[in-house]
Amino acid sequence: MTLLSFESGMQWLDQAAIGTAVIIGIALIKIRVVILQFMEVAEAPWSLRAPLELWMLGLGAALLALCYGVAR
Repeated sequence: MTLLSFESGMQWLDQAAIGTAVIIGIALIKIRVVILQFMEVAEAPWSLRAPLELWMLGLGAALLALCYGVAR
């Protein structure tokens, strides 16, 4: 995943907005894998899993809003 995000960043050097969105998306996938697998939330009740999933989506939305709202 890290190499994929590095390669994506290099591939989209001329279009920084797309590269940023791709890298943030890959980072969010990595976060989800860590939360579900390594923190063993995948087998947890939905009452614990839902806030973590919503946090991840909110984090992604906030990062993209900061990148595109403030910088542009």
